[in-house]
Amino acid sequence: MRISRSGGSLMVMTIHRTFSTVALTAVLALGVSACGSDDEARPIPTSGSIEMDESASPSPQATAPRGDDGDDVTDPELRERLEQIALDEVGDGRIDDVEYSDDSTHAYEVEVDLASGDDVTVEISEDFEVVRVDR
Repeated sequence: MRISRSGGSLMVMTIHRTFSTVALTAVLALGVSACGSDDEARPIPTSGSIEMDESASPSPQATAPRGDDGDDVTDPELRERLEQIALDEVGDGRIDDVEYSDDSTHAYEVEVDLASGDDVTVEISEDFEVVRVDR
């Protein structure tokens, strides 16, 4: 069987076109996989947002649940710890309230009714240090 010159040219063009299509498909596939997928996309932090390194171990204050200013502390272990810190600072008394604060100098406020009849507020930082006693 003999292929005519024009038929051979057509066959060469078909092979060349097929090869080009396969090569282009391979290049595109490699290029897309090298760019990653949309699942790996991470938002860019905007004005004031900070991205936390998830491999770092959390600090004690980062693990404590937070609330808004005036919200009662409802975590029993945290509440008990704050009550004990406040009573150690002011002596005997009855705990009236334990709440979160939005003040930059302290994270918690514990209100204590003293035996003398006075009311005090013990301000406690996130690292559980007494910042101030408001008498």
